[in-house]
Amino acid sequence: MKTNAKAAILLDAENLTHWIKYDGPKTLLNELNADGSFIIRKAYARWTNESLADFQESLTLLGFDLIHTFHPVSKKNSADIQLTVDAMQFAADKTVQTFVLATGDSDFSPLFRRLREMGKTVIGVGKRSPLSESVRNSCSRFIYTNAVGKPERNNNPPKAQPPRKSIALLNRALDRFTTPVDCSRLKKMMLELDDSFDHKQYGYAQFIKFLRAAPTVVVSRQGTNWSVAPKSDKPQTPAKTPAKT
Repeated sequence: MKTNAKAAILLDAENLTHWIKYDGPKTLLNELNADGSFIIRKAYARWTNESLADFQESLTLLGFDLIHTFHPVSKKNSADIQLTVDAMQFAADKTVQTFVLATGDSDFSPLFRRLREMGKTVIGVGKRSPLSESVRNSCSRFIYTNAVGKPERNNNPPKAQPPRKSIALLNRALDRFTTPVDCSRLKKMMLELDDSFDHKQYGYAQFIKFLRAAPTVVVSRQGTNWSVAPKSDKPQTPAKTPAKT
């Protein structure tokens, strides 16, 4: 997608409190900075709820408009309805091409499908669960929130090398390029081939650490960027020194 395309991120704060607590929205915006200009950033909740009070400052600093949704009847989620109404209104604006729906709720499946039918790019954000899988299939891409949390509680430390499945995906993505490729482009290609890929689920906090642990690639620094190339099994032939005349 073109980086100047307009995008909207709509966040159901009531369903993703743990993710917000551990800076999930900030991480998400950093990860998606190449997917467009997020001119619309809205977070929906009953903001008078004391359990959500601590999130208001951090979300505001990230540029989110806090949309207050009053619940006149107990157990009725007005935030879901307001988010859906706003999404359809923004979808009518042909300049908004990408929707990031951070909902954590399978009830939004019809909204995901409708936006996709309208030709929009739809990126879902939520927990990995049987319910989230029904939403994931309606998305162009799905980002799981499970990896967010305190580092000391990480029960999935890195292995000696990533699992074979992830290595196979890495090799498939790298085969799409004929020259060494920038890390960010390689990661984007891997997600296009399998949107469930997440290096964090293997214990690697950063994508570069995942690459360094992979036995089939070589990672090198090019200025301020990192590039990746397949590791050659053939021994390198040293260049011949020209004979002196």
